[in-house]
Amino acid sequence: MIIILVFGSIFAVLLLMPKFATGRILYAEGFVPEFQVHRSLSPRDLRSVPVRIEIVYRKLYRVRVFAFMKPLFDLLPSSYRVRPNRNGLFVFWAYPFDIVNVIVGDDKFRCTHTLGHRVNNFWPNYANFLLALATLFSPRLLHGECIEIPTTLGKLCGYSDKLSVCPEEGLDLMISTSADRFSLELVRVGERLKTVDEIRDIAGVYQSIETKFPSALGCGWQPVFRYKIPRDLSTGCYLLKLTEDRKGEGSFIPLIVKPSVPENKIAVIASTNTWHAYNSWGGQNYYINHTSFPSKYILSTRRPFDLHLRDVVGETCQTARDHLLAGERFVWSWLEREGLGYDLYSDDDLHSEDVFMTRLKNYNIILISTHNEYWSYDMVRHLEEFMREGGNVISLSGDTLYKEVEYLDEGCIVLDGALFRYQNLPEEAVLGVAHDARGFATWAPYKVVRPDHWVFRNTGLKEGDLFGQKGLNVAPDGKAGASAWETDKIYPATPPQAILLAKGINPGDGGADMVLYDVPGGGRVFSVGSISYGGSLLVDEAVSRITRNVVDEFLKDRTI
Repeated sequence: MIIILVFGSIFAVLLLMPKFATGRILYAEGFVPEFQVHRSLSPRDLRSVPVRIEIVYRKLYRVRVFAFMKPLFDLLPSSYRVRPNRNGLFVFWAYPFDIVNVIVGDDKFRCTHTLGHRVNNFWPNYANFLLALATLFSPRLLHGECIEIPTTLGKLCGYSDKLSVCPEEGLDLMISTSADRFSLELVRVGERLKTVDEIRDIAGVYQSIETKFPSALGCGWQPVFRYKIPRDLSTGCYLLKLTEDRKGEGSFIPLIVKPSVPENKIAVIASTNTWHAYNSWGGQNYYINHTSFPSKYILSTRRPFDLHLRDVVGETCQTARDHLLAGERFVWSWLEREGLGYDLYSDDDLHSEDVFMTRLKNYNIILISTHNEYWSYDMVRHLEEFMREGGNVISLSGDTLYKEVEYLDEGCIVLDGALFRYQNLPEEAVLGVAHDARGFATWAPYKVVRPDHWVFRNTGLKEGDLFGQKGLNVAPDGKAGASAWETDKIYPATPPQAILLAKGINPGDGGADMVLYDVPGGGRVFSVGSISYGGSLLVDEAVSRITRNVVDEFLKDRTI
């Protein structure tokens, strides 16, 4: 009996002790590896960021048997400040079962701390029970999980309920700001930025995040403004530019405007799944997360984009290092400069059975650009059907059709580490080339292999000549080259009729393979196998002429 009382007393004391918890402020605007961004990262000292802990519900002293101990529980204040270190890590204390608000500035994050916090459903019950007992002696076991808090909240930022819309369609905008008023501009992205609509003096609303992981669970914000897409708006990529009226600070919400019915013969697919994969707003993305890489990872589309996507690199196309929106801008700008009309769609649209059947399957060309890495099975199935029925594919992209993505619902996608090539669907069987690590992060021109082919018409290039030395999508040291960053090559499942036209001279046999092949009974496929190829279109005459030759040939009428 005495032993039971002793152990019971120890258990009660440990139960009633405050528990150690950790949090980390993640500077979301720079939370990507330096090799993946187009600017150098600026280190940030987070010691000056104010953090306050609020105990909003203390359950233990509401339990009748512990009610008499309320004065003991009140020794730990219900509100107090903590100080993060340089890297944003902070510690705080809470009793078991407390509900705690962690407040960074004015930004609240609600999180519950209980003894069952680390329960694993795959463990037997006794293992979870032992873990619960262990946390009484070592509280760090209970609260080792970080609370990820982006420091961009309070600044003007937001997202829309849809990324791809048609003219006259309504769009709900979820926006949060500490400013009283803000303005909205609709800006078209081409070789120059062009404002096509403007609304001023919109009331600002601050919205906090109520989840620990906004990168996966989303923000849960309410609509602040409903914007109707102008009726006569041409298809293309647009930015909803949000600006604080007082400070002039702001951010962008990317938007794909697709046509209600096909207007041109070229359909361009924006690599929006890759945009989401690299979006680190909220602290995590597919490449940087603390739980699952390189396995499946859930990413919410109901959150703002970070600067990696929102920065469109100036009023005009300039030298940059970007394989997302700003990188694709080079391709859109070239099409416009060449007078080649195109309709822009998102990856979601290629995935959609309705959009594919009513619109996409009727084009002469589907063009893929820059870094279209993440595909669903329906995207692949639709592209193959398009090719079999006479449609032509131009892939000005590297590391393409590489990994699987699943669409859970309208606000959530799952990126999967599984490669299509290991699921009996090698990417070279579709596009003629496949990605590998050779040539990663190197920049080089192409060397001509088949100068007699019509692709090189009017270029003056001979066998062994180099082209693609110039480019706007450059290495960190400013080095350019059309065969660069990540490259794709001929692989075992490449169709035997594929013609190798040119090859990048990257070291270690890492150059991109430029290929063209005829689909039996169907269309044709032209692939360049390089992320940076599109950056050469505006400044390299040979790259521009070669690509124009392919577009002109593929634009010839097809039988539908």
